[in-house]
Amino acid sequence: MKLHKLKIKKRWIVFIAIVVALFTEMFYFSLRRFDVHIEEVTWLKVHDDLKDLRIVFISDLHYGFAMNEAMLDDIVSWVNQLDADIILFGGDLFDHPATLLPTQTMQSTLSSKLGEMQANITKIAVLGNHDHESALTSAMTIQVLQNGGFDVLMNQMQRIEMGQSAIQIVGIDSSILGSPNIERSLALVNVDELVLVLTHTPDLITRLPSFKVDWQLSGHSHGGQIALPWLGPIITPPDARLYTHGTYEVNGIRLDVTNGLGTTGVKARLFANPSIHLFILK
Repeated sequence: MKLHKLKIKKRWIVFIAIVVALFTEMFYFSLRRFDVHIEEVTWLKVHDDLKDLRIVFISDLHYGFAMNEAMLDDIVSWVNQLDADIILFGGDLFDHPATLLPTQTMQSTLSSKLGEMQANITKIAVLGNHDHESALTSAMTIQVLQNGGFDVLMNQMQRIEMGQSAIQIVGIDSSILGSPNIERSLALVNVDELVLVLTHTPDLITRLPSFKVDWQLSGHSHGGQIALPWLGPIITPPDARLYTHGTYEVNGIRLDVTNGLGTTGVKARLFANPSIHLFILK
């Protein structure tokens, strides 16, 4: 009888240890374990002047929820170690800013930290659905980004010349709460040069004309935040249900979807670590 009770006790101890380890992973370690993905990307349109161009892509800070200043310092440090020529931000700067408007101190702190991110050529951003929760939050987010040295593209294209070559970065507004205008955004692109679309929501790619776009970078999904091995994300948000994380080819367009950096809804991640991406053009 005593041996039986001892076995039951041991099983309970093991069960409790597993639960504690799982919760510690979800609510602490996974929020701080940044994956840095470095990949060389080959394009026929990349000529000698564009080769070795370094593009760092980040998204979904959701500053003020689980994301705090100390974690942001780590992100800035990682970004700066990657020696970016171009830094791209895919939207959702604050978390539900319309519910609780970030203080002036929070805004100033974030602008300062964004300003510490170093790019040799330029820094470009688009807005996400959280940024668009109200006219006030949209204006505030744009100001914070601009104060941090980012150009904010709202259905616009920025052409970056490198010698005899160029890359065209097209910022299309979020398909959730924003006002995406694909036709206007792509009106001036030169299809003989590399065309990169930066937009918050990945599923927008199904609406893009493949003859005008080579590459899309998006966030929004957080990789599901909570995912399971082999099964993937448990829940994904609207406009990130077709393409949740990783690299895809959609109608001849390359799509890269990042897990982002922050969280929303619940301060937890599992098998969907925060991600920073470095793409090196070849």
